[in-house]
Amino acid sequence: MKISVEDFAEKSLSDLDGAEISVGKVITHSGEYSARKSIFRYRRDFKPRITCVLPSVSFFQDGYNGSVKLADSLLPGNFICLRRAFGENGCEVEFSPKLEPFIFGEQKEVSGAKCVIVNGPNAFFQGRPLYWETESAAFKYEMFEGAREYLEHPENSMESAKATGILFIELKGEALLGEVELWKMVYNASRILTFSMGIGVAAGHVEAMRHGVVQFHLLGFSRFDRFPRQSNWYDIEVLKDFSEFASAFCAYLENEPVNAPLTLALDFYRASNSSRVSSLELALIASYSALEVLIHHVLREDADWSSDLLARGKFSDKSRAASAFIGLSADPLEHAKHLGNKVKSLNSLDAFSTLSEARNSIVHAEKKFKLGGVELVELWQMSQWLVEIFIFYLIGYKGLMADRRRMSGWRGEGTREVPLRR
Repeated sequence: MKISVEDFAEKSLSDLDGAEISVGKVITHSGEYSARKSIFRYRRDFKPRITCVLPSVSFFQDGYNGSVKLADSLLPGNFICLRRAFGENGCEVEFSPKLEPFIFGEQKEVSGAKCVIVNGPNAFFQGRPLYWETESAAFKYEMFEGAREYLEHPENSMESAKATGILFIELKGEALLGEVELWKMVYNASRILTFSMGIGVAAGHVEAMRHGVVQFHLLGFSRFDRFPRQSNWYDIEVLKDFSEFASAFCAYLENEPVNAPLTLALDFYRASNSSRVSSLELALIASYSALEVLIHHVLREDADWSSDLLARGKFSDKSRAASAFIGLSADPLEHAKHLGNKVKSLNSLDAFSTLSEARNSIVHAEKKFKLGGVELVELWQMSQWLVEIFIFYLIGYKGLMADRRRMSGWRGEGTREVPLRR
């Protein structure tokens, strides 16, 4: 494969040349078609495509548009025909893999890998790569030099997604992994970066190596969210504690199936941040869903609540109980001036009951509880802040975090240790 991970630092996807690959035949349910020339490339949305020129026009005439195989031992996966066009040289066909990533090369066990990260975090001010490790592997995220301007001022770019760096993975000792376990390790690393950015961070174009020599590629990318991103717990002031956080997060992700509530809550958290631009109400519902997952897990697994007790009572009561159990030492309404005034005017409410009332008024027809625009923003920020707190509790991280609830003041003033007594 002539496209390397380093190429993504030097060129945009539109300028990245395609790589000629060998595809002997295209095999469908109705026949085989010889391929004259085949090119692999990435579209501007990081989607992988293979274009083949077939001398036989019968493929163009064939109405087949289902799954096909490419007769090459280096491309064992299934593909879908997306486009067919008839020209002077025959039938030009564009294929997409049914699953991403797909393997290119011989399946061998490897000792490490490097891959491209899309919309990854800004680590410029640390002056060195982000690094973390677990018992089985060491990870390093190295930013591209040209990514800083994009990450700090995405509004000035025509692109809403960009390759921002390279992730390096090195297994410890003499350990070796196959492609499935390797991809799981890469994907978990992208989840760590996703929680840091607050939006989906993609990993892809994996070069799987053994003793520094590429053995095969995993082509394609995981899903990502487009810019802009919302401010969250991650900022330049927390970089010194990033290794501690990422190592704890990574270790928790490796613990299957215990990690399931965390990964589900992370999806809701990411979706909430991503949808904030288009719909504040939808963002609040997604954040609330993340809290439901996390709080149920904490009360059931750590606080030893029975199934009967979990089935009864209001979610606001469960939120209050779970927050007390984990030792939350900060007032959720600490920086919510407008929302705090609203709550004070309603003597029967606190932060947790306000969140439940607001969520229920959005999803149910009878909207008896209403908040103003600024109040709703403060409530959403508070809800996402609570999601971050509960995730930090699960992974056992008590280092620095930026306080996303702050609407004013100097950068860094809200950075402090995770407010947990437990």
